[in-house]
Amino acid sequence: MKKAILLLAVLMLLTAVAMPVFATDTEVTISTPNDIYYRGENVVLTVNISGDVPYTILKCQILFDEAVFEYVSYDLSADVPAEIFRFNEDKKSFALTFREPTAYAGTIGTVTLKVKEGSSFDPSTIKVDAEATDTVSDKDKDITLSIVEKSVQIAIGCRHNYTWVNTDDTTHTGTCSLCGDVKTEKHGWGEGFNITPATCTEPGSETQECLLCHTQKTVRIDPKGHAWDNDCDPNCNNGCGETRETGHKYAEKFSSDADKHWHACTVCGDKGDLTAHVPGPAATETTAQTCKVCGYEIAPKLTHVHDFSEEWQQDADYHWRICLKKGCYVRMDNATHDYTDACDVTCNTCGHIRVAPHQYGMEWRGSDLGHWQDCLLCGNHSDISEHIPGAPATADTPQVCTECNFWIQYPLNHEHTLDDVWSMDDNNHWKYCTECSAHCEEAPHNWDEGTVLVEATETQNGSIRYVCKDCGAERIDLILATGTQTDPTETDPIVPTTPQSPNPAEKDEFPWWILIALAGVLLLTGIVLFVIELIRSKKHNSHGKYSK
Repeated sequence: MKKAILLLAVLMLLTAVAMPVFATDTEVTISTPNDIYYRGENVVLTVNISGDVPYTILKCQILFDEAVFEYVSYDLSADVPAEIFRFNEDKKSFALTFREPTAYAGTIGTVTLKVKEGSSFDPSTIKVDAEATDTVSDKDKDITLSIVEKSVQIAIGCRHNYTWVNTDDTTHTGTCSLCGDVKTEKHGWGEGFNITPATCTEPGSETQECLLCHTQKTVRIDPKGHAWDNDCDPNCNNGCGETRETGHKYAEKFSSDADKHWHACTVCGDKGDLTAHVPGPAATETTAQTCKVCGYEIAPKLTHVHDFSEEWQQDADYHWRICLKKGCYVRMDNATHDYTDACDVTCNTCGHIRVAPHQYGMEWRGSDLGHWQDCLLCGNHSDISEHIPGAPATADTPQVCTECNFWIQYPLNHEHTLDDVWSMDDNNHWKYCTECSAHCEEAPHNWDEGTVLVEATETQNGSIRYVCKDCGAERIDLILATGTQTDPTETDPIVPTTPQSPNPAEKDEFPWWILIALAGVLLLTGIVLFVIELIRSKKHNSHGKYSK
């Protein structure tokens, strides 16, 4: 038992002796992000400490050449758990005191120095001088820890200011006025000046200057030589006036396009004997039409002669006339439907019917017959409703409709105020009174002589447009084909091409009576079905069977 206790004590003694051996020495370092700095720049030094030996007081001093650097500031890291921090600016040193022994490792802080303007360009060393002390329980004794100190070497760079001197025809030498550095480089020639242009046969010259040392030289410009477009070109393109004898080499075969034929020069492409085609007989279903001179095919054979129907084919968007021959589905006059305005429901060409409801605005319009609302798309108007008279008119106030504010009876001393814009229908134009909506200056349209839009042919109708000289209204009339035997006085109705103002006397031509009749039939049917179901429900007893 005693031997075991003795062995355990020896092991504990060896462990206590060995622990300091494995402890890491305390190390204080400084570092900076760059290796080279220039005069006037700040050098930021980061002070770090590492190791695992506890200490209670840490002292650090930054040692540097004061002929090269000057002190700027010191910043303590927020992570350092120091209780007391003292800084001696004169000695560029600081001391940290901790409440309890600590083995803090990491950044202590940063010291900022500035490179002096008159410093030398030799490398300079910055060193940290540190001391760490561990205060033991006996206050009269301190243990100074072993410190490994580090330093950094800073290179002082020069922002060179070279003065350049010509060396020879190809190089120049520059000497820095700050640090005396010397280097040799090739000339850098700028753009030429004092230029004497070269001609086709004579050389020219120009002066060039080095951009750094300003050395100048004269450079020869070689003659350009004559420039010809091709072997057939007799005149030099450089404008020197030089000419030469040439001759075209025309091909024997004709070249041609849709309109002309010619003999092309095999060298430059010049067109000799350029003339228009001489058409032969018209094309048939077995032979093409060709030029009598060069044989160019002016029109291909008519492999199929279309026989288009007189009736229009149509779908929701387009109309066309189709070839009636078997197996041929070629369309002619294929086009979109054309309507007089956005609310017109009948195509003016093929008669296709579409659904195009009016979009009435909120503003009321009125006349002596009543009031209505205009369609925002085509200018058509809704059904006319009777006015709702307000208070009777007096000498100064009108009697107005309480719904649309139309003057049913204007004041006894009323004078009309005319609108600036003409209103119109198919036959007449007028100006509304802006106060009472009365028709003023109403007169028939004063049509001009007309402008032909499409000339009529023997088989196709044309069209002509007339414009009212007073109000600007337009109408388009049909010009019958010249081969038509119809009485020329029987023309298509006038098609106004401008929005028409509402005419209160006109009614919407849509067959509303059909809708009213249909609604009545549906209502009557619903009433009959309701009565039958009511009778059946009364006959039904509580057991779900019908009583006798």
